[in-house]
Parts: sequence; C-alpha cells; structure tokens
Amino acid sequence: MKIVILGGGISGLVVAQQLEQQHEVIVISPDLGGLIQSFDVSGGRFDTGGHVYSATSKIAPFLRSIGAIEHQRKAFYFHKWKDLIPYPVQDFADQLDLKIQPAEAIDTANFGRLAYSLFGQDFCEKWFFPFNRRVWTSSPFDMDTDWMINRVKLPTQDPQPTWGPNQTFLYVPGSKIVDALQPKLWVEDRVVRIDIKNKCVTLLNSDSTIDFDILISTLPIETLCLLSGQRRPQAGLPYNHVLSVGIMLDRKIEADFSWIYCDLASPAHRITLLSRYFPGNATDDRDSLLVEFPYRGQAVDFYPELDKIRRAFEAKIAFTWVRHTLGYPIPRMSARYFVQQWKKQLPDYVYSIGRWGSHAYYNIEHICHEAEATARLILGDATIDDIDDYTWGKFYYGS
Repeated sequence: MKIVILGGGISGLVVAQQLEQQHEVIVISPDLGGLIQSFDVSGGRFDTGGHVYSATSKIAPFLRSIGAIEHQRKAFYFHKWKDLIPYPVQDFADQLDLKIQPAEAIDTANFGRLAYSLFGQDFCEKWFFPFNRRVWTSSPFDMDTDWMINRVKLPTQDPQPTWGPNQTFLYVPGSKIVDALQPKLWVEDRVVRIDIKNKCVTLLNSDSTIDFDILISTLPIETLCLLSGQRRPQAGLPYNHVLSVGIMLDRKIEADFSWIYCDLASPAHRITLLSRYFPGNATDDRDSLLVEFPYRGQAVDFYPELDKIRRAFEAKIAFTWVRHTLGYPIPRMSARYFVQQWKKQLPDYVYSIGRWGSHAYYNIEHICHEAEATARLILGDATIDDIDDYTWGKFYYGS
C-alpha cells in the first residue's frame, strides 16, 4: 500500500516510522519537526516552544535512548517581576493575598463556571481567569472542560509544588528526535490540492501529483477541508499562535528554575531557562531563555517585555531569536463532539490526527500515542475504539 502523510511534525514522523516497515510511506512537508523543531543560533540552541516530556510516559525509554536528560521541575509564577510564587499557584494563593473558596456544588457547564465552583470568585477573577485568558486568548466561559484533568490542579489543604505528570521530566532537543525519526521518503514541499475521490495530492513547487491508497493528515482540520473540499465541522475550531523569542544573555544568572509564568500584566506567558536543560543550548558562560507570547490576530509587541526581563534577571541581552508558530487548539464548547462527528464522515482511507488534525490540546505523549494507535489500526492490530481511548479515553486523562 502507498501511504501519504501530510505534515512532518511529531505526529507525522511517528506514524510514518510505524508504517514504513511494511508499506511505502511518503511524508510531504516543507520541513520536519513541526512544533518540536530546534535551531542552532550563534553558539546556542532554541526550541519552538518549551517542550518537555513526562519521565514516566510510554515514550520515555525512546527519549532516554537518544540522550534525554531527566530534571526535577521547578516552576513558579513571577509576581510583579519580583516574587517567585511556587506553581501551581492555587496551592499558594495566600502568598498573593487571594482566597480559595470552593462552592458546595460543582458546576460543569463550562470551564469558567467549573473554575468558579472549584476556586471561588476571589481567586478566579484576580488570578485564574486572567492567566487562562492570556494563554488561551479566549474567555474561560467559551471553553469546554474535557481537557482539564491532570492539567488543572484541584484545591488541596496540602501544598504540592511537585504536582502533575511532568514533576519529573525529560528533555532532549527536538532536532535529536527528528534525526531519530527521519522518514525514508520525504518530499520537501507543500500540498495545494487534495483530491480525495481520485486519491491524489497536488504539490506546490513542482505542480506534480502523488497518488495514495491511504491519506493521513496532520494539518489543521479547516486546512484539510479547504484543500479537499470536504465539509467542515459544524462548530468553529479556533486556535491561537505563539511567538517564541529566544534570548541569549551575556552571562549566567543566579535564578534557578525550570520555567516561570510571567506577571499577569505581561503579554508573555512563560519563560523557560533553556540553557539548563541540555548541553549546547548555550555556552558555558551564558544562560538562555525561551519566552512564549500567545496571540490571536496581530502579534504582540515583545520588545518592551525584553527590557523587563533583562532588568528582572539583572543581565544584558547578547542577541535574540524569533519564530512564529501555531499555538494551541482552543477547546471550545462541544468541539470534541463535532470533531468526532466530522471524522466519522471521512472515507475509511483518510485519517486526520495530531494536535491539529484532532483539534485537541495534546501534549507530545498524547500525540505519539494517537499516531501509534492509528498505525496499528491501518496494520490491522487495533480498532477505531483504540484511537478513541488514546485521544479522549482513560489514557488521555491519565486515570
């Protein structure tokens, strides 16, 4: 069988590796790595996003085999660019003079109302809602709740700064993952037309076509629909973008953290101390930071924030590196249902997978497991229910 995969991100690379031992597999993408790409810049290395991987996940053995380093998470909220509040903040709300006041009844109508019932008005309106509006670029009251488990820490009487699946995490530069998953057949191009009925795709640069027996798309759902003429899901599937700014400082800094979430007044969401993650991310006498700015529509002006960051860490900036990418699929109300219904109307030789092809807030582990399950389905070793288990079932929620 001839299998064409659209997109060379982690989802496309994993499913290609699983299938190319038994079938002819062609990956079509202008580059490889997608959101896990890393770039060597003037003696340093920067990622497109601060990606880390749970040390207990099923992909941990693979990551360790290519040199991943294990870290203990040190995460904080940088209040007013002065005070480091341990994260998750809801366990340390008293340090911000905020009150956690759970309601007697839980309201699951939407993310905003669920947060109100879990944390109370004071914490939600003064910290939790502004924090989530910044990262999601959307109102919490427009968002569903089905992505929250193991992602939002529930209130507890015992503070737990090491809570969550990435309390112990692995890191390896994305370039090493791409090298390990390099596909046998890669066409360095974009697709401008998908003819699902006649089973072929048209390439941008050569204007040639490639036939397929099976098509696996990791493109955003609306992009797949636009290129193929397929009916779109009934609900809108919005997503945001992220501006990643790499900062090489002129020296080592005294601060010790994995990542920090920026003060709520800042458009910057997260700062990763990337130089401490892996040898070669910076020279021995310097530290490097990766700053992420989520946005929808017009990109943010990040230059004023660089000065705040420089002053906060009492260091000079040697140089910066900038990259715009897709950010997060926004889990709007009933999006999961509409995506599932849309997938059911696809021909049985067309698959839409990955963070964008499923419009789901996946981390890398979820992406890899869904890709593996899709390959097993094509090879006859799994059923469609296995894919649902990986994406929306018990495995996805870690229960």
